[in-house]
Amino acid sequence: MANDKVTRRDFVRTGAAASLAATVVASASSASDAEDVAAKEDQETLANGMPYGTIGDLKISRLILGSNTPGAHSRDLIYVSALGRAYNTPERMLDTFELAESQGINTLLQGNAGLIRQYNTQRGGHLRIIQPVSVAKNDDKASIKRTLTGAMTNDLAAAFYIMGDRGDYLARANRMDLAGTAMEVARELGVLLGIGGHSLEVPIQCEQLGIKPDFYVKTFHDDKYWSATPKENRVPFCWYDDVGGNSYSGKTRDHNRFHDNIWCLDPEKTIEVMRTVEVPWIAFKVLAAGAIYPRQGFGFALRGGADFVAVGMLDFQISENAALVKRLAAGLKDRERPWRA
Repeated sequence: MANDKVTRRDFVRTGAAASLAATVVASASSASDAEDVAAKEDQETLANGMPYGTIGDLKISRLILGSNTPGAHSRDLIYVSALGRAYNTPERMLDTFELAESQGINTLLQGNAGLIRQYNTQRGGHLRIIQPVSVAKNDDKASIKRTLTGAMTNDLAAAFYIMGDRGDYLARANRMDLAGTAMEVARELGVLLGIGGHSLEVPIQCEQLGIKPDFYVKTFHDDKYWSATPKENRVPFCWYDDVGGNSYSGKTRDHNRFHDNIWCLDPEKTIEVMRTVEVPWIAFKVLAAGAIYPRQGFGFALRGGADFVAVGMLDFQISENAALVKRLAAGLKDRERPWRA
């Protein structure tokens, strides 16, 4: 146990975490519990420079920790998921959460609730989750209310969103009206609800129907990486149909077709559509599962109009990625879409 503590201490003290940890400890010795929380928030803002936005009354870091860990979205690299699970032991995940919070990250998209709760309890963390929920094309208002009420029992959930594949299915079935029903229920329950999708049809149909979610969770990355499906072969909803493989991952033997390798089929049109959207936008899959360098992917997403980027990260990637988002957000001069959060 002693060795564990030394390792954890050394880990947190790397990079910018050292000055933050010292500042937080100093304040804790002289503040009450309530004052300590407020002081810690102020110190984080000053010490790490992480930019924040708001969804409803939630203050959310522009960089959100994605749910790739402890496994990984590995695509063709069949060993990577197993490697990720072997590397990300429970103790390392707690260290990862600690490092993320030290860099100003305060929110996860999805995430392992058990490990996050353990981290918050054992290490005094304050991480919370934007939790996915499912709305199916045969649901009604009563079943949607049961789904949301059940999700609300998770004490870590600060907000909820209709997960990406559910949003896609609703759009493909022309039942996006159910997303509107879900928004009605969410507002009756007093919770924040977003709408997710890989397909651009999700926000397009919502906007056409006058549905105004509290935020969108939409894939966004450019198509300049080697494995991107050729434009002429990009089929709407290719993730689910026979052309793409008829499965969630959509793997096929046809090299020119979708093979779990592109989740934003038309980035230019995405920029155009989202430019007029008036609610916050969380962009995810911005690095195309590691096919795009963070400097390129983060810059493309933030300049293209995203208000937040959700990224799955290993521990050694967090400090560098956080520093990059801080620099980009502070120096953006060519962003056409106003910040919506």
